Amino acid sequence: MSELAHRLFSTNSLPEIQYLVIPKCGCTFVKNLLWRIDHQGDHEKPNRIHDADHVFPRASDHGYSDGDIRNNEFAFTVFRNPVDRFFSLYFDKVVGAGSSRFVPLRQVLLDGYGLIGDPASIDEHRKNCMILLDWIELNLKGETELSPDPHWTPQGWRMDVIKRFDLKILMLSGVENSIKNLLLPVLPNARELIQGIERNKSNKTIGRDELLSADIDRRIGEIYGHDKWLTHQAWKFWNIHQPIRTEEIPRISQILNQG
Repeated sequence: MSELAHRLFSTNSLPEIQYLVIPKCGCTFVKNLLWRIDHQGDHEKPNRIHDADHVFPRASDHGYSDGDIRNNEFAFTVFRNPVDRFFSLYFDKVVGAGSSRFVPLRQVLLDGYGLIGDPASIDEHRKNCMILLDWIELNLKGETELSPDPHWTPQGWRMDVIKRFDLKILMLSGVENSIKNLLLPVLPNARELIQGIERNKSNKTIGRDELLSADIDRRIGEIYGHDKWLTHQAWKFWNIHQPIRTEEIPRISQILNQG
């Protein structure tokens, strides 16, 4: 059994449900669903569910081999458009309340990179976004004060795990419905369990389309180009095939090998 199996969150009551976390891709929602499955109720602080990561069983705890996971219909992860993921990071961890419960990213950007602490206009938010993107590019090369953090590392950096287990791929947009369809054979009450689950929605004071400039879009493409391609390929499969049943929901191999 590989150490990578320990990366997959699971449940004790339904160990076949196995989930690879990608931060800023709906992980608060999915973890709270897994918690409900095992505990028949909500975590005492659903918006702080990540503090309980040590409580969640992992696929390795249930003795699943690599082959078992590859053949498992309920092993999955969630992708997100990298533009939306970046803005979620910015509004949550840089100018939002989430910055106080996180690595000192905001303070580093304030102290050394010219971040505007209280942006009051679209132009100031755009300037901040460019500062953050330039910093992330350096950070991913190991050239900044902080280590690369899963909240901003590319989704594609998990491809070793995703490919090893040929995980099924859900998209964050519409995930409530797609995860219900995926898990329905083992979780008949999925619809009821999903209702009202906590989601970590950053307080975006400006709409995505209003904030996204050509320069920001270009920089996101330069830094997260592979993620843009991955999510485009995933959406292409979902839009063409419109999977509903568990067995129809695509694995990463199907997404990568489509014409």
